[in-house]
Amino acid sequence: DYDVISFDLFDTLLVRPFSKASDVHKFVELSMKKTLQEYNVFNFCEIRLEAENICRNQLLNSKKYEDCNLKEIYETFESLTHMPHEKVLEIMNCELEADFKLLKPRKNVVELLDLAIESRKKVCITTDIFYEKEFIEKLLEKNNIHYHKLLVSADKRKLKATGSLFE
Repeated sequence: DYDVISFDLFDTLLVRPFSKASDVHKFVELSMKKTLQEYNVFNFCEIRLEAENICRNQLLNSKKYEDCNLKEIYETFESLTHMPHEKVLEIMNCELEADFKLLKPRKNVVELLDLAIESRKKVCITTDIFYEKEFIEKLLEKNNIHYHKLLVSADKRKLKATGSLFE
């Protein structure tokens, strides 16, 4: 019998209509095709992934933080592509909007979460994601997912995998 029950957010409580989470980048690439081509960016998915990897590795090597956020990823993307800042912000916002629209609750898991709350358990939602906590809160509200505590790696700048997110 536990007092606290933790749920992961992405691919557990919320799911995308894609086989891989990174497929949202293909959706963004199609949505922003004209803008990307205007600046000779024909391989958005690869560059977006490279930007995330570079950003994470720089933070890990500096030992400053364990995880990056979306703004930092797109700052790295901007330095790789030399696109104007306002255009990069458009692409970043497209990614946010895509996930906001496309992520849907996994009903059977949300029912378990609701049952835990009804049983007077404290429910904690955790996620290793580069999105800001505010965005995650709006996403949960939109999908009518209730909780007691929310731990977001980009907010804490720590990871679940290392255990430091829970400190």
